[in-house]
Amino acid sequence: MRIVSAIWTPKNLGRIAQAITKHYVLIIILGMALTMWSLSILPNIKIDSDYMAFLPENFASVQNLKKVMEKTGGFGDFKIVLEGASPEIRRQYAKTLSDEISKLNWVDFAEYKKGWEKIEKSKFLFVALEDLEEIYRRTEHNIQVNKNPIIIDFEEDNGGNKLNFDDIEKKYQRTSFGSAYFEDPNLLYTAIQVWPKGSQTNINFVKKGLNDLQNILKNNSPKTVNPELTATIGGSFRNKIDEYQSLINDIYNTALIAFCGILFLILFFYRRLSAAINILLPLVLG
Repeated sequence: MRIVSAIWTPKNLGRIAQAITKHYVLIIILGMALTMWSLSILPNIKIDSDYMAFLPENFASVQNLKKVMEKTGGFGDFKIVLEGASPEIRRQYAKTLSDEISKLNWVDFAEYKKGWEKIEKSKFLFVALEDLEEIYRRTEHNIQVNKNPIIIDFEEDNGGNKLNFDDIEKKYQRTSFGSAYFEDPNLLYTAIQVWPKGSQTNINFVKKGLNDLQNILKNNSPKTVNPELTATIGGSFRNKIDEYQSLINDIYNTALIAFCGILFLILFFYRRLSAAINILLPLVLG
């Protein structure tokens, strides 16, 4: 503190002021040159929205998470939601889009159907206990009726003794389990999941992915398939872009509001435009 006090004495400050007054043209030129150099490196300055940047590198959980991200490309996906038209039209269009998207070099895989073959083999594991008991009761009853024709079947449908589970099947068709596709229970939407190879924390990678998907939708417009069909891109990767853009807009808006506020205060206090220019020019350069 004593060294600082010794330097910033009134005498030394007076010398600095005289030097600035004498060489102000050179100082302005140097300031402008430094500003131009700063603008040249400005595009390389990016906002890192990766939450992992705030975590300690020596934590085992952080290291394990990074290993997982190196193998899987991170977490999250793009989703393309199809709406309108009939479920059959949406499913066929989803297949066309999935085939095109899978050709992109940054895509790990794209899918519009569940792994239905595996689910089909174990579908009774997803059925409620009371429904399983009802299936067993009907099956047992049907066996007894076919073995002994003398038994009067009061559950016959139109005089036949065919085993029927339509009511139970319809019950599960109203759930996401009941469809082999990524659809809602009411069959109003069909979705495509796109799993990228890169991380959603890489904004340039995410923007490239979004741009490629938009181009595919442009070249394979849903309106050419059906006038009522629409396609919307969403998912955690798309949300990342929206979050980043919102952050950038907040920075620009805050800077503009602050600049206008300072300009108003300077004009109100000094009541001279020249004072505002002299004060705000170094601020703008900074």
